[in-house]
Amino acid sequence: MIPTFFSPALPLGGVTGYKFLQRTADRQQATMEQSAYFKREVQYFRDNIGKADTAEKLVKDRRLMNIAMGAFGLGEETDKTFFIKKVLEEGTDDPSSFANRLNSTAFKDLADAFGYGNASGVRVNDPSFADDLIAKFSRQTFEIAVGEKDSDLRLALNFERRINDISPTRAGWFQIMGDQPMRKVLESALGLPKEFAKLDVDKQRETLEDRVGQLFGGKTPDVLADPQNMDKLIRRFLVRQQVDNGPNASTPGMAALNLLQNAVGFASRQNLFLSRL
Repeated sequence: MIPTFFSPALPLGGVTGYKFLQRTADRQQATMEQSAYFKREVQYFRDNIGKADTAEKLVKDRRLMNIAMGAFGLGEETDKTFFIKKVLEEGTDDPSSFANRLNSTAFKDLADAFGYGNASGVRVNDPSFADDLIAKFSRQTFEIAVGEKDSDLRLALNFERRINDISPTRAGWFQIMGDQPMRKVLESALGLPKEFAKLDVDKQRETLEDRVGQLFGGKTPDVLADPQNMDKLIRRFLVRQQVDNGPNASTPGMAALNLLQNAVGFASRQNLFLSRL
């Protein structure tokens, strides 16, 4: 797990905070990359990752593992060395490999990136390997730092990054359903209830297709990668999160009482606002 060494500027949450991040994220991430800790650990990775030509060598080096795992959002799993070694050594070529049988796509991405168990071979000495992993690590680390101040904004940034990795075909819906952070953003933005996850997976896919089609005019996940559509979706997510997690949301019955007191006026304002997102 990477220690906290950077605190992003994040004066506000919700849609306003997201707009602020859209304007400043690149500059803030660049500032983070100039910190002494980041530069030291990145240089160590560049100097030593080529020596990790087996999965066993990689998992034995904690500093290499911090960046390798952090690059895929798996920093909290770093200590599970036996588990990770199995993921890496079996690779992803075989559909029945350990990584392919896990619910998290992040482990599959990790195994793909290193290639220890794949026919294509180990990739740690490829010319762009270190740069690619460091870029992923930087983005993930910045998102974690944002999340320490506002978890909803971290989810928004994660969705913004991950949607481009999702299959543009109907199969992409299953990828999103298997990615809990992305799923949370999408379900919340579409106003789906918690019980939605209990439906048959094909029914879930059909519902997502219908809801997304109504909002964006397309029924495949690639419609969400369009910058305007993605921005609209994330704004809807943030608005709904603020409504659901407002200052009185945790008080039993208070949220319902407030809604009843404001009645139609509140609902009308919310729907009008969402319609403009």
